[in-house]
Parts: sequence; C-alpha cells; structure tokens
Amino acid sequence: MIPVPSKITTSLAACGAALLLAILTPAVVSAAPVTVACTPTKVAIVASDFDGSSSSLTTYSNIGEATVTFVQGGAKPSCAIVRFSATTSTGLTDAVVIRAFINNQQIAIPNFVVFSEGDGSFGSAHSYDFLFPILEPGSYTVHMQFKSFFGNNVHVNRHTTTVLHE
Repeated sequence: MIPVPSKITTSLAACGAALLLAILTPAVVSAAPVTVACTPTKVAIVASDFDGSSSSLTTYSNIGEATVTFVQGGAKPSCAIVRFSATTSTGLTDAVVIRAFINNQQIAIPNFVVFSEGDGSFGSAHSYDFLFPILEPGSYTVHMQFKSFFGNNVHVNRHTTTVLHE
C-alpha cells in the first residue's frame, strides 16, 4: 500500500462531502413567467377604512371588507387583474402573507406575496397586482386573504381591492 499524505486525504474527504451535498441539495428552479395579452375594459373597486383584520393564524383567512364581486364579460375567456393596496404591520419576528382567491377555488399568480416582514411598525403602505390569466365569462367573487407566516399577530388595515376585468 502506498502512503497518502494527510493533506491529500483531507482534501479528498472535503471534495467528497461537497459532492455529496451538491447531489443531495435540490436545484432551485424558477417558474417560467406567465405572459398574457388581454384588454380589461371594466373596473370593480372596494375601498375600506377598516382597521380590524388581525390574526396569528398560519392558515389563510379573508381580509374584512376586501371582497369584490364582478361579472367577466366577453364571448371568450380573458384575464382579470386584481390590485390590492393596504397598510400592514407585523411584530419584529413575523410576516404578513397576502393572496387573491377567486370563487373559493382558484389562486392568482403569484400564489402569494409577503407585504410586511418584521417591520415592527404602526403600518406601512404596500401594493401588489395579482393575475388570473384565464377566466371564462361569468360571475366571480375575489376574496383577499392573509395569514401570519410564523404564527405571531399580524395586521392588515386600510385597504383597496381593485379588479380590472372584461
């Protein structure tokens, strides 16, 4: 047997560990962007001075006074864009997660966003556009929903929900 210097043995062990870590670590794959060409011609809006949506739940619940009902017109499927603006706040160790949910079954793209994260503030204004790329003509109800990321108390206060649709 040929003796192997300890530096080489240590280097080989480190390379083996790095290779094993690379094999076992899942690759991060970004989702392909969704591109839609549509021409919303109508607007439905709900604006609220409601300051009472607070929760420590880590499951989604509806934001008070942030529900919009609309009729998607046209003769063929088209998109709807939901714009949500709100003042939100959290403690220093949590985040407010927001999503748009339509007819209690379909989640928008993106499926959620973080509005406030550990800001410890009295409320900062945030806004985001959510996309429903394909909606058949018909009646729809959009519920804006929120949850606490870590289970501490989070707040969604004054807000506006705007739906641009056909």
